[in-house]
Amino acid sequence: MHRPSFCILHSAFCIAVALATASAKADTIDAWTYNTSAKTISDRGGWTFPVSSFATVDGTLRELTIGKIASGTVGTNSVLDFRKPIVWNTEETFDSAVIVGFVKDCMYNDRTDVTELYLPDTVRTLGEYCFRGLKTATVIEPFVPDSVTTFHSPFSNCQAFRGDLVLGGAGQDVALAGGADSTYRDAVKSVTFGTGAMTLPWEFFYGCKGCTNITFLGDSVRWDNGAFRAWDAYQALIRVPATSTWWADFLATDLTFVAWESVSAANQNKYWTKFDPNHDGDPPLGVVKLGSGAELQFVTTFARETTTRDLYVEGLPFQIGEVSPAYTSSAECHENVAASVPCEAPEYAGLDGTYYRCAGYVTETMGATGWENPVTNLGVRAFNFATGIGEQRVTWLWDIVGYSVTGICEFAESYNFGSVTHSAPAYPGHYAAGSSVTLTATPSDASTAPFARWCGDVPVGREHDNPLVVTADKVRKIYPYFRKNWAYSGGKVTDGYWKFNASASGKNVTLGTGQATLGNSTVWNGGLLDLAKGFDGGYAFTAVCKDFVFGNYPDLGAMFVEMTLPDSLKTLGEYCFRSCPNLRCVKPFIPESVTSLNAPFQVCGNITNDLFIGSWKTNAVSVLGALGFQGAVKIPSVTFGRGVKSLPHQMFYGNKGIRRIYFMGDVPSGNNAFEASEAYRKCLFVPRGNASWDAWIETNLVRWDTLSGSDQAKYYTNFPDGKRPLGYADFTLGQKMWVLRWSPHPVGTVVTLR
Repeated sequence: MHRPSFCILHSAFCIAVALATASAKADTIDAWTYNTSAKTISDRGGWTFPVSSFATVDGTLRELTIGKIASGTVGTNSVLDFRKPIVWNTEETFDSAVIVGFVKDCMYNDRTDVTELYLPDTVRTLGEYCFRGLKTATVIEPFVPDSVTTFHSPFSNCQAFRGDLVLGGAGQDVALAGGADSTYRDAVKSVTFGTGAMTLPWEFFYGCKGCTNITFLGDSVRWDNGAFRAWDAYQALIRVPATSTWWADFLATDLTFVAWESVSAANQNKYWTKFDPNHDGDPPLGVVKLGSGAELQFVTTFARETTTRDLYVEGLPFQIGEVSPAYTSSAECHENVAASVPCEAPEYAGLDGTYYRCAGYVTETMGATGWENPVTNLGVRAFNFATGIGEQRVTWLWDIVGYSVTGICEFAESYNFGSVTHSAPAYPGHYAAGSSVTLTATPSDASTAPFARWCGDVPVGREHDNPLVVTADKVRKIYPYFRKNWAYSGGKVTDGYWKFNASASGKNVTLGTGQATLGNSTVWNGGLLDLAKGFDGGYAFTAVCKDFVFGNYPDLGAMFVEMTLPDSLKTLGEYCFRSCPNLRCVKPFIPESVTSLNAPFQVCGNITNDLFIGSWKTNAVSVLGALGFQGAVKIPSVTFGRGVKSLPHQMFYGNKGIRRIYFMGDVPSGNNAFEASEAYRKCLFVPRGNASWDAWIETNLVRWDTLSGSDQAKYYTNFPDGKRPLGYADFTLGQKMWVLRWSPHPVGTVVTLR
């Protein structure tokens, strides 16, 4: 597995910072606060640092470089943590902000107020002496971040700390600087140099008596001739790669080397005493002098990490079929595979009703910027992949060749009203993409349950065709609907598709009383709930109880797609059809017979019908329910009949979908029904010649001719084809809504503008 690159770590850190910034303020979380006027960052631990510079990247990311702390600044918290998120003290927002550097002498003083120092994995520059003199710091993490590319003796004179220093841990090049006073005499126990290019400057390790191990992982480190001056002899073990030709050449030409056999017994004993007192391992190669002014140190070799071949297997557009080697995730792979890997995919495979044919594959290798060097081979389903060193990826390519088109007969319990036959498919269970498919519905008893229509994925206008011819242009699930009357018995109603709890008072049936669970089963017959069809025994649906959907089968609301309501219905209880996310059509919406409703279709975000509450008739309609239109984003309009005398508190609260609201009768009471609705995005149509509305207009209307040009433009922006309004007005606690006149017409649901 490859080590995550700096850019991946950087992105992960940015996301974390963005989330923290968006969800919290500096006074509620432990964060750095950036003061835009003072150009400083401060935390709750009493630390304040100047920001010497910042840069904005892609308009969303700010990269900050921390400047020199003011003289005399002392934090109240001994933990100095630069990993914490950064928030702004203004309304200005950025997706994230990160620290990428510390300037020279950032904390250049002998300090005893810091015991722990934490550095972010985004920092690239540790400037000269930036943390010199943190004499009491016992924790420095990480030491140092893999992201660092410029390193100028930042930790000299950190007397209490002992750590293992890693430079270039992600394989990156690192620019090193620092002379005699930049050493790690106190802080460093060991140093590991990565595989990137580095050059150790003059006296880089001057007098570094605490360092006992130096490891070179690669072949790209060079040093000034005096980089290792003033060490005690025989104090350190230098570890070099066994297969490094550079080291072999270097030892032969530039360094003083003494083979182990020629080292005196007394000096050999120094090795065993310090590095291997039990003599468990082999002796080192010998001793080496690392340049001018340096003393002899022990040198040994180690085997490089075994070079592995890791293989990822993906699929495009999806992971389809069973392939060999098996598909992997983006986080997992087939580790350490052979140099040649047999790869194979089936010719055809299905996934979620779609049928695919393997079109070939693409191979790639992991590079510095991600997957690179793509090679595409079409028409090939089996090959031997000659894997290279590192990470490779095979992506199988799949083309769509067919779809499933299924006529599904689902009935409750033991009912069976009919069957469906299909034309023959081109592939197993799938039809060729673009081909025609014929479905024929046959009722078992046309006298009691005749075929009525198709439901589900049926082309518009073809619902009543039998046989039905459709195109296999997508996955289609089609349900025949055999119209069977409702029947009531023993506290249940069923039509052979649905089965619900119910109660009857005489012949009046209330749907869902008691919020009990369903009976034995329920089915999804294309989502059609027809409460308006025949009802055996002279019964009729007159009410739907409170929380009918919530109180029944857990997924009942998601099953409804289309609903027909009877003209016998009187009551729609509170939230009775709340949260039916797939419900698109309700007919009629709603019946004129309804005299009481309480937010019945709240959070039904896909209903596209115009809503009528009441009618031209003057029969009273009780409208209840705060937030009644919450989530109703696709209902185009609402018409309130003459019998609607009041609107409930916050009925339209926050509604962003309904654009036109019509009134047939007098001004309703309850004027805060429109609280927090969108300004300038709703039109109120008031009846022409209505005295109560005329008086309301005189009191509340801001007339069109007095509006500014920018306000008038808002109307035509939202209603480009609209008739010019009288102006705009506010209901109590509402927002500005445009007002127009209309002439209600007693012709059912037809709205006529005059």
